[in-house]
Amino acid sequence: TWLTGYAAPVQVGPSVFAGGPPLLWFARGRWTLIVFAWQAPAAADYAADDDITVLPYPGYRTDGPLAGGAAYLEALEGALAQTPSAARVGIERAVVPEGVADRLRSRFGHAPAPLDDLLRPLRLIKSAEELARMRANFALGEHGFAAARRAVVAGATEIDVWTAAKSAVEIAAGGRVAMGNDCIVGTRQANDGGWPGALPIRRQDSVIVD
Repeated sequence: TWLTGYAAPVQVGPSVFAGGPPLLWFARGRWTLIVFAWQAPAAADYAADDDITVLPYPGYRTDGPLAGGAAYLEALEGALAQTPSAARVGIERAVVPEGVADRLRSRFGHAPAPLDDLLRPLRLIKSAEELARMRANFALGEHGFAAARRAVVAGATEIDVWTAAKSAVEIAAGGRVAMGNDCIVGTRQANDGGWPGALPIRRQDSVIVD
């Protein structure tokens, strides 16, 4: 995400039809983003960049056995086609699937070098574009907090407050937004955070919305 700005949809979690997590391959000054076909629309903005190719692969089918894993590795081979066989290869070892690492080891004749420690500090540096996107997201949060304040009334429940906040954020964003925030009444036994439930708000209760 931090290299391209692309984030796979997280509202319902990883698709069971995908062959693996999105992969980003860099070679000869170009990026190739490998994504499950159903996630490709979320990458449309990045496909317009001159130095990024979005490479979708199929995972769901009705005319035969599911083959997301095989299609995933086949898409990887397509991304590797323009990479010299003598190239030195590095990966984020903590997140790249073992099957991908094995395929790279077989193709290039050596184990990919771990780049985790080299890339981690780069995430601390935010570009102007990243800062703008972060501020836009913070602004969405303000819509949610304002709606939550209005929804906190005696007789409402935790889920009433959370639903109001989430709806306000999604209306402002113009689409679905994944939220996993704390939204609880302070009278809970464990009141330091948690998912909302049906607990009602009474007069003088405190409510945590984070």
